[in-house]
Amino acid sequence: MLNGLLQKKQGVIINVLEDKHCAFAQTENDEQVFIEPKFTTGLNLQVADQVEMVVISNSRFSTQWKAIKVELINQHGETTTQPETKPVLTLQQEIMLFLTEEPDMCFSTKQIKEGLGLSIGQEDVRREAEKLHNANEICRAKVCGPNYKKQTTFNLYSKNIEAFIFDVEYETQ
Repeated sequence: MLNGLLQKKQGVIINVLEDKHCAFAQTENDEQVFIEPKFTTGLNLQVADQVEMVVISNSRFSTQWKAIKVELINQHGETTTQPETKPVLTLQQEIMLFLTEEPDMCFSTKQIKEGLGLSIGQEDVRREAEKLHNANEICRAKVCGPNYKKQTTFNLYSKNIEAFIFDVEYETQ
């Protein structure tokens, strides 16, 4: 495999470090393999589990090999790979994606929250949108109303400043 850099090995899980979310396996040839957290949590590896691994030399550490792919072998000899996981986006990333989809429109925090289907408070959305605005990633308009209204100010956010510019044609007499 890949000019001898990668090798396929079978082994048994001999140690799972719960606090670090990593594990170690031992091959048939008594070689040690380090298994990263992304594999141990996805496959829920336990001591004595049989695994098939694609490994690469781990010369920087005392463990001879490092797994770059791990499959769990069940009692029938079939392998199970780690389930595909969607990348988890931060609230700021979600807001950016939402605003980027409609770059020339402006949205209130309530509209952003509802558009993203979030079950958090509008204040959380506003706080993260403000961080994006302070980092010059998005534009903000502060709308102020008369004092006799219940809500006298609110913010609108957009990816582009053009969202706040309205072309209005006036009739001249």
